[in-house]
Amino acid sequence: MSYMLPFVLSSLCIAAVAAAFLSRKLKSRLGHSEGMAIAMLFGMLSGLAAGTAIGTVFQGDLYIATLYAMLFGTSAGVASAFPLGTSASVEGFGAGLMGGMMGAMLGEMVTSFQSIKLVNILLVLVFSSLLLFGVLPARNESSLPSKRWLLKPLTVFLLICGLLVGGSQWAKFSAHKIKDNYQMDKRNEHNH
Repeated sequence: MSYMLPFVLSSLCIAAVAAAFLSRKLKSRLGHSEGMAIAMLFGMLSGLAAGTAIGTVFQGDLYIATLYAMLFGTSAGVASAFPLGTSASVEGFGAGLMGGMMGAMLGEMVTSFQSIKLVNILLVLVFSSLLLFGVLPARNESSLPSKRWLLKPLTVFLLICGLLVGGSQWAKFSAHKIKDNYQMDKRNEHNH
């Protein structure tokens, strides 16, 4: 799982930047409650994904894993909601804190193989939560402009799944290649 940690954390950072951009751009469209709901969901899912990955890498040291996971979860939750105001930022902070703690405990309890599957599911949910910016407008607007618009979230969801599966496979391939190169260097050293 340690080879996937940079991919997971960088994916979550990209999602947090995208959420901050969307919340700044769509701030006038979102009501107070919608902004808080988005911040809570995004902070919780980001904290869970980061916490599960970090908890798996630091298995046996729950204290350190929890600290890192809480730090990452709160940062993602606040960053995603900062343009929406103080209430949404506090909601994102609290949800990220709780998600990080739960994720670190989950990462401690599951095997590395199970953790990879869970983190991939959580990453898909994190990126899918960004679709809420387009689906949760203020009350005075219609929630879906047309039936054809429903295809957009489905297409984005499939693209996100493809990106995450491809990134996971790339990280796995890179880790095996580095390991093989290291073993080859050791054999060459031993033969000389």
